[in-house]
Amino acid sequence: MQRSLRMNEIQIYDLAEKALNDNGLRGYLFKRTSDNSKWQFKWFLIFQNLLFYYEHESSAKPSGIIFLEGSYCDKIVPAKNSSKSQASFFSVSFYK
Repeated sequence: MQRSLRMNEIQIYDLAEKALNDNGLRGYLFKRTSDNSKWQFKWFLIFQNLLFYYEHESSAKPSGIIFLEGSYCDKIVPAKNSSKSQASFFSVSFYK
């Protein structure tokens, strides 16, 4: 279960700026919308236990943050007949 965390907008933007200057993992990923109906192509980067996402690579401010504390990743193997067999898929889930 995720714990609540209070942060103000200035703190979030400060962390996002540090993340942009860090040489951590970054790149484009598909993110499922909150109503689970569509997938959107977003620019992501990881900084410590935070996963920031942006509309595109040159965006100055993040569109959102996913707190990875208490989470785990699973690799998803696409079907053999899938046209995306060369792509990598994973999901982020949270422990209950």
